[in-house]
Amino acid sequence: MNEAPDAVIAVWITTLLVIALVIVPAALILLARTTQAALRIHAYLREMAQAGGGIAGNLQSAALLDDTVAAASRLTGIDPVAGGGSTRP
Repeated sequence: MNEAPDAVIAVWITTLLVIALVIVPAALILLARTTQAALRIHAYLREMAQAGGGIAGNLQSAALLDDTVAAASRLTGIDPVAGGGSTRP
């Protein structure tokens, strides 16, 4: 078989050098930046989950308030949505 011309070998060497010296380092830098961003997002989501748990714990009393308003409206006959006025005939 014929051996490859020198120009073909030069093109292959140039292509491999560009890949090894430019593309691979650029890809590694982008991968590192993406990983750092993902870790920051993960930490932020952990903080959000902790704050959300605190908010949910504080909102449990709102359901009890709804129960209290419903009981008071049954006792007084006042519709809490209307904001006053008796519903008794």
